[in-house]
Amino acid sequence: MGTTSSNTLVEKKGFYFNTLNGLLYTGSTTDFFTNGVISATKSYKNGKQNGKAICYWRNTKINWRGCYKNGDLNGVWEWFQEDGNLIKKQNYKNGQRDGLWEQFYPTKTLKSKGYYQDDERTGLWEWFNNCGDLERRQNYKKGEADGIWEWYDKNGGIEKKEVWRDKKQNGVWEWYDKNGKIEKKETYKDGIKMD
Repeated sequence: MGTTSSNTLVEKKGFYFNTLNGLLYTGSTTDFFTNGVISATKSYKNGKQNGKAICYWRNTKINWRGCYKNGDLNGVWEWFQEDGNLIKKQNYKNGQRDGLWEQFYPTKTLKSKGYYQDDERTGLWEWFNNCGDLERRQNYKKGEADGIWEWYDKNGGIEKKEVWRDKKQNGVWEWYDKNGKIEKKETYKDGIKMD
């Protein structure tokens, strides 16, 4: 076990081999920019990426970081702007999206958040404008539209409300005017308009 450059490794069918001896690689790699600043560090076990992985910007700030488990993304992964501000935070379990996902504007304001389970969107997802005001809400079940979906105007008033069940239009859909009064309604059942 030791440290080498990733240039001394070759990937074949998901496994990393040391080109110097042909064996599955166990150890870490450290790579550098041409100016000598570290560009990335990664860990391997029995030819698979395993443990922490960090990639850097040229200014030495972190570009992204996360962990691997037996070659799969696992745990919390984060991506950053060159100035160090967080832009994405995502969770993985055995290579699949699982848990809270968040995105941020360059101003650090939350852009969106929601949950994954078994690599599919689940529950409530929300999107915000760059001032932090709610723009829309959507509910999911096993990756499909399910439940109430709502859109909001720049003042926080509701613009539209939809109801979904098993990825089909269901229930009463409503459109609102700028004063929050219903200006249009449509009723659906199993994806078919009833009105």
